Amino acid sequence: MKKLFIYGAGGMGREIFELVNIVNRTEKKWDVMGYVDDGKTGITTEGDKIYGGFEYLKSLNEPFDVVIGIADTKIKKLLVEKLCEINHVGFPTIIHPFSNVSEKCKIDRGCIVTYSCTVATNAQLEEFVFMNIGSKVGHDTVIGKYSTLMPAVNISGCCSAGEGVLFGTNSSVIPGKKIDDNAVVGAGSVIFRNVPEKVTVLGNPGKIFRF
Repeated sequence: MKKLFIYGAGGMGREIFELVNIVNRTEKKWDVMGYVDDGKTGITTEGDKIYGGFEYLKSLNEPFDVVIGIADTKIKKLLVEKLCEINHVGFPTIIHPFSNVSEKCKIDRGCIVTYSCTVATNAQLEEFVFMNIGSKVGHDTVIGKYSTLMPAVNISGCCSAGEGVLFGTNSSVIPGKKIDDNAVVGAGSVIFRNVPEKVTVLGNPGKIFRF
């Protein structure tokens, strides 16, 4: 049985730790070890161990899996690229048993789909997409790698989001819209038109800001 670590011991990482254990109870796949975190050591408030950071993982000589517990899309990408230097690391896809995932969608490695999420028919989650509680991705929609959907995001059908897009809590996208790489959709915002790369959209209707 492979060892599994959560990378990031903050709030999101601790929620993912719980998710992994829920999945593991259904089908025992991993020896869930605890956390690695470059900024923390010791024990979490729940009593789980933080082993160290990247150098600790690099010292391991046996295959192991890592689940990324970090929402920031840029940090997530840099971390994955660094971890890929270790040739025996794996990145499992974690899907909550109480999510609604179509048999005809595609979910790539390293994705996390949490409680009460929906991924509709012919939708695609590219590598390392994170869907937080209650988020929905409509039919024929593609979510680019490293993107993060915070709780209760609703992305309609036939949309596309590029690499590293961050969707804030309770934001929405109407059908057929395109959001380019590294855009940020603010909490509660509603996207009625296409969004260029590296901008922030705020409000309802969403307005584009360049910070």
